[in-house]
Amino acid sequence: MLKDTISLTGMFVLLGTLNWWIPFLMLLTTLPYSFVVIRLQAATWSSLLSGSVESRKMTYFSFLALTNLYAKEIRLFNFSNFLIKNLQNHF
Repeated sequence: MLKDTISLTGMFVLLGTLNWWIPFLMLLTTLPYSFVVIRLQAATWSSLLSGSVESRKMTYFSFLALTNLYAKEIRLFNFSNFLIKNLQNHF
């Protein structure tokens, strides 16, 4: 964490020598992403704490949606709508 902070600070200083507004622009563009990641992590954590059945379902549907292991079967049996609906219900 300290190493990353030092690297980021050095990058901001070097970019700041080119134009003073570039580091601020970079910071502003990363803020929305950071808020979304924090919100998703909080939702995932609360789902994991709420019950083991829900966490297993969430893990299973995430695995199906994010890996290509079962992609052929999902397309063949038109399983994508069901998968999307369940992902939205559990997340």
